[in-house]
Amino acid sequence: MSGTQTDDDGIPEEVDDAFLAKLEAVSNAEQRVAELTAELERVDIGLDDEDTRRLLWAHLTGWSLSDISEAFEAVDDLQRRDSRDLTVRLLAQLSSNSREDVRDFLDECDRLERKYGTEDEP
Repeated sequence: MSGTQTDDDGIPEEVDDAFLAKLEAVSNAEQRVAELTAELERVDIGLDDEDTRRLLWAHLTGWSLSDISEAFEAVDDLQRRDSRDLTVRLLAQLSSNSREDVRDFLDECDRLERKYGTEDEP
């Protein structure tokens, strides 16, 4: 076994830390955009709320509109979906793989874990 430390779930701590840091950054950015959107609701510029949020976020972050949509969907998933869906969405976005490929990979990991167990199990 290498010098990488893992948590109880078997995922290296630095992967957990990086994932949580990115998730927190997305959540913080979404909060900033929500605050700016609330301020701009008083100004009618002909855009609906969703377009305004995306426009502001694109200006603040330099991200593409598709990346912004993915980030907002991921944050929304925190409230209405289980962690598996969120994990699939974020891994697909970060790895440039399709959600289906990521889901298949995670399913295979689960199958192998069920078949062979984990390092922590005797």
